[in-house]
Amino acid sequence: MGLPAPPPTTVAEPPAGRKVARAASVVVAAGAGTAVFAALTALLLGLFVLVAGLVERRKRIARLGLLAVVLSQTLWLAMWLTAARCS
Repeated sequence: MGLPAPPPTTVAEPPAGRKVARAASVVVAAGAGTAVFAALTALLLGLFVLVAGLVERRKRIARLGLLAVVLSQTLWLAMWLTAARCS
């Protein structure tokens, strides 16, 4: 009779939580990047419409451009308030 076979060795896999955390961080970063680019685009478009309204002396167009500029800044306000609350 021989010695019993040694137990099989297993390679330790990284915890499943790390994969989920990594995937979540990529998704959050992609969403934040998309939101930033959308806000910048709305800001530039709003400024363009505002200037066009002022040049052509159309108050309605100028007000629409100003509204677009103001609304595009709500993302930055929300980020600032979140950062202030978390720190």
